[in-house]
Amino acid sequence: GVCLWRCAKALCSFLTSEAGASAVFRATKIRQRSSGMQEEDRGLIELGAGTGACGLLAAKLCGIRTLLTDGEEGALHQLRANVRLNGVEGTTQVQRLAWSDPVANLRHMFGVVLASDCLYPGQSPSDITSFFEMAAKLLTQDADALFLLSYVSRGSWCDAFTRKVLHCAYGTGFRMHCLEPQAKEARGHSVPLILSLTLQAE
Repeated sequence: GVCLWRCAKALCSFLTSEAGASAVFRATKIRQRSSGMQEEDRGLIELGAGTGACGLLAAKLCGIRTLLTDGEEGALHQLRANVRLNGVEGTTQVQRLAWSDPVANLRHMFGVVLASDCLYPGQSPSDITSFFEMAAKLLTQDADALFLLSYVSRGSWCDAFTRKVLHCAYGTGFRMHCLEPQAKEARGHSVPLILSLTLQAE
Protein backbone atom coordinates (compact mmCIF):
# COMPACT_ATOMS: atom_id res chain seq x y z
CA GLY A 1 0.00 0.00 0.00
CA VAL A 2 0.91 3.64 0.33
CA CYS A 3 2.43 3.55 3.80
CA LEU A 4 5.99 2.61 4.74
CA TRP A 5 6.04 -0.91 6.18
CA ARG A 6 8.84 -2.09 8.41
CA CYS A 7 10.33 -4.43 5.80
CA ALA A 8 10.80 -1.43 3.53
CA LYS A 9 12.49 0.41 6.41
CA ALA A 10 14.79 -2.57 6.98
CA LEU A 11 15.69 -2.76 3.28
CA CYS A 12 16.36 1.00 3.18
CA SER A 13 18.68 0.58 6.14
CA PHE A 14 20.52 -2.23 4.35
CA LEU A 15 20.85 -0.14 1.17
CA THR A 16 22.58 2.62 3.13
CA SER A 17 25.06 0.17 4.67
CA GLU A 18 28.47 -0.32 3.06
CA ALA A 19 27.61 -3.90 2.09
CA GLY A 20 24.25 -2.98 0.57
CA ALA A 21 25.45 0.06 -1.36
CA SER A 22 28.49 -1.83 -2.70
CA ALA A 23 26.33 -4.73 -3.90
CA VAL A 24 23.94 -2.41 -5.74
CA PHE A 25 26.84 -0.50 -7.31
CA ARG A 26 28.54 -3.70 -8.53
CA ALA A 27 25.33 -5.03 -10.04
CA THR A 28 24.39 -1.84 -11.90
CA LYS A 29 27.68 -0.17 -12.85
CA ILE A 30 28.65 0.33 -16.49
CA ARG A 31 31.16 -2.19 -17.80
CA GLN A 32 33.56 -1.98 -20.71
CA ARG A 33 33.03 -4.23 -23.69
CA SER A 34 36.07 -5.94 -25.18
CA SER A 35 35.75 -3.51 -28.11
CA GLY A 36 36.27 -0.64 -25.68
CA MET A 37 32.71 0.66 -26.04
CA GLN A 38 30.62 1.06 -22.91
CA GLU A 39 27.49 -0.94 -22.35
CA GLU A 40 24.36 0.82 -21.16
CA ASP A 41 24.16 0.77 -17.39
CA ARG A 42 21.99 -1.92 -15.89
CA GLY A 43 19.19 -0.30 -13.95
CA LEU A 44 17.19 -1.16 -10.87
CA ILE A 45 13.53 -2.15 -10.58
CA GLU A 46 11.38 -2.28 -7.45
CA LEU A 47 8.43 -4.69 -7.40
CA GLY A 48 5.34 -3.88 -5.34
CA ALA A 49 7.00 -0.56 -4.62
CA GLY A 50 4.19 1.05 -2.58
CA THR A 51 5.73 4.39 -1.58
CA GLY A 52 8.86 3.60 -3.59
CA ALA A 53 11.10 4.38 -0.62
CA CYS A 54 13.62 1.62 -1.37
CA GLY A 55 13.90 2.29 -5.08
CA LEU A 56 14.02 6.06 -4.62
CA LEU A 57 16.74 5.73 -2.01
CA ALA A 58 18.84 3.53 -4.28
CA ALA A 59 18.26 5.91 -7.20
CA LYS A 60 19.47 8.90 -5.19
CA LEU A 61 22.41 7.12 -3.56
CA CYS A 62 23.74 5.48 -6.72
CA GLY A 63 22.39 7.75 -9.47
CA ILE A 64 21.09 4.78 -11.45
CA ARG A 65 18.22 4.28 -13.87
CA THR A 66 15.26 3.11 -11.76
CA LEU A 67 11.79 1.73 -12.48
CA LEU A 68 9.21 1.70 -9.67
CA THR A 69 6.33 -0.71 -10.19
CA ASP A 70 3.12 -1.67 -8.42
CA GLY A 71 -0.15 -3.33 -9.35
CA GLU A 72 -2.41 -0.89 -7.47
CA GLU A 73 -3.56 2.39 -9.01
CA GLY A 74 -3.45 4.23 -5.67
CA ALA A 75 0.16 3.21 -5.19
CA LEU A 76 1.07 4.31 -8.72
CA HIS A 77 -0.37 7.77 -8.03
CA GLN A 78 1.69 8.00 -4.84
CA LEU A 79 4.82 6.77 -6.63
CA ARG A 80 4.57 9.45 -9.31
CA ALA A 81 4.14 12.12 -6.64
CA ASN A 82 7.15 10.80 -4.70
CA VAL A 83 9.31 10.78 -7.83
CA ARG A 84 8.49 14.46 -8.36
CA LEU A 85 9.08 15.33 -4.69
CA ASN A 86 12.51 13.69 -4.79
CA GLY A 87 13.51 15.40 -8.03
CA VAL A 88 14.50 12.20 -9.83
CA GLU A 89 12.20 12.46 -12.86
CA GLY A 90 15.22 12.23 -15.15
CA THR A 91 16.31 8.79 -13.94
CA THR A 92 13.20 7.25 -12.37
CA GLN A 93 10.00 6.03 -14.03
CA VAL A 94 6.77 4.51 -12.71
CA GLN A 95 4.90 1.64 -14.35
CA ARG A 96 2.02 -0.65 -13.48
CA LEU A 97 3.23 -4.23 -13.16
CA ALA A 98 1.47 -7.23 -11.65
CA TRP A 99 3.26 -10.52 -11.11
CA SER A 100 1.24 -12.24 -13.82
CA ASP A 101 1.92 -9.54 -16.44
CA PRO A 102 4.16 -10.30 -19.44
CA VAL A 103 7.54 -8.59 -19.18
CA ALA A 104 8.90 -9.03 -22.70
CA ASN A 105 9.86 -5.35 -23.01
CA LEU A 106 11.67 -5.47 -19.65
CA ARG A 107 13.31 -8.87 -19.95
CA HIS A 108 16.89 -9.08 -18.59
CA MET A 109 17.16 -5.28 -18.29
CA PHE A 110 17.97 -4.85 -14.59
CA GLY A 111 21.05 -5.50 -12.52
CA VAL A 112 19.06 -5.23 -9.30
CA VAL A 113 15.50 -6.20 -8.36
CA LEU A 114 14.16 -4.92 -5.03
CA ALA A 115 11.05 -6.10 -3.21
CA SER A 116 9.77 -5.66 0.35
CA ASP A 117 6.57 -6.78 2.06
CA CYS A 118 5.45 -8.62 -1.07
CA LEU A 119 5.37 -12.09 0.52
CA TYR A 120 3.26 -13.29 3.44
CA PRO A 121 2.24 -16.67 4.89
CA GLY A 122 -1.23 -16.79 3.31
CA GLN A 123 0.17 -16.96 -0.21
CA SER A 124 0.19 -20.23 -2.10
CA PRO A 125 3.43 -21.76 -3.35
CA SER A 126 2.28 -21.07 -6.93
CA ASP A 127 1.84 -17.35 -6.17
CA ILE A 128 5.27 -17.16 -4.54
CA THR A 129 6.81 -19.06 -7.46
CA SER A 130 5.22 -16.59 -9.93
CA PHE A 131 6.82 -13.77 -7.96
CA PHE A 132 10.29 -15.33 -8.26
CA GLU A 133 9.74 -16.19 -11.93
CA MET A 134 9.04 -12.53 -12.68
CA ALA A 135 12.17 -11.43 -10.81
CA ALA A 136 14.24 -13.97 -12.76
CA LYS A 137 12.95 -12.63 -16.08
CA LEU A 138 13.75 -9.04 -15.11
CA LEU A 139 17.34 -9.62 -13.99
CA THR A 140 20.23 -9.42 -16.42
CA GLN A 141 22.17 -12.62 -16.99
CA ASP A 142 25.31 -11.21 -15.38
CA ALA A 143 26.81 -13.17 -12.50
CA ASP A 144 26.47 -10.26 -10.10
CA ALA A 145 22.82 -9.42 -10.90
CA LEU A 146 21.05 -9.27 -7.56
CA PHE A 147 17.58 -9.75 -6.09
CA LEU A 148 17.23 -8.11 -2.66
CA LEU A 149 14.10 -9.31 -0.90
CA SER A 150 12.75 -8.25 2.49
CA TYR A 151 9.81 -9.92 4.22
CA VAL A 152 8.65 -10.70 7.75
CA SER A 153 9.71 -13.92 9.41
CA ARG A 154 7.17 -15.44 11.78
CA GLY A 155 9.28 -16.70 14.67
CA SER A 156 12.82 -17.30 13.48
CA TRP A 157 14.85 -17.09 10.30
CA CYS A 158 14.28 -20.81 9.65
CA ASP A 159 10.50 -20.88 10.24
CA ALA A 160 8.07 -22.76 7.98
CA PHE A 161 7.25 -19.69 5.91
CA THR A 162 10.91 -18.94 5.23
CA ARG A 163 11.45 -22.56 4.21
CA LYS A 164 8.53 -22.24 1.78
CA VAL A 165 9.96 -19.00 0.35
CA LEU A 166 13.41 -20.53 -0.11
CA HIS A 167 11.94 -23.67 -1.68
CA CYS A 168 10.13 -21.54 -4.28
CA ALA A 169 13.23 -19.40 -4.84
CA TYR A 170 15.48 -22.42 -5.36
CA GLY A 171 12.92 -23.99 -7.69
CA THR A 172 13.05 -20.88 -9.87
CA GLY A 173 16.83 -20.97 -10.16
CA PHE A 174 17.76 -18.56 -7.37
CA ARG A 175 20.43 -19.19 -4.78
CA MET A 176 20.77 -17.39 -1.46
CA HIS A 177 24.18 -15.85 -0.82
CA CYS A 178 23.56 -14.09 2.47
CA LEU A 179 20.91 -13.43 5.03
CA GLU A 180 20.89 -10.13 6.89
CA PRO A 181 22.90 -11.07 10.04
CA GLN A 182 20.76 -9.20 12.56
CA ALA A 183 17.65 -11.03 11.38
CA LYS A 184 19.45 -14.37 11.47
CA GLU A 185 20.03 -13.93 15.19
CA ALA A 186 16.38 -13.17 15.97
CA ARG A 187 14.34 -15.75 17.82
CA GLY A 188 10.76 -16.00 18.98
CA HIS A 189 9.17 -13.00 17.29
CA SER A 190 8.39 -11.56 13.86
CA VAL A 191 11.34 -9.80 12.28
CA PRO A 192 12.10 -8.38 8.84
CA LEU A 193 14.49 -10.65 6.94
CA ILE A 194 16.62 -9.49 4.02
CA LEU A 195 17.65 -12.13 1.50
CA SER A 196 20.35 -11.56 -1.10
CA LEU A 197 19.62 -13.83 -4.08
CA THR A 198 21.36 -14.45 -7.39
CA LEU A 199 20.42 -16.68 -10.31
CA GLN A 200 22.30 -19.93 -10.67
CA ALA A 201 24.40 -20.03 -13.84
CA GLU A 202 22.87 -22.24 -16.51
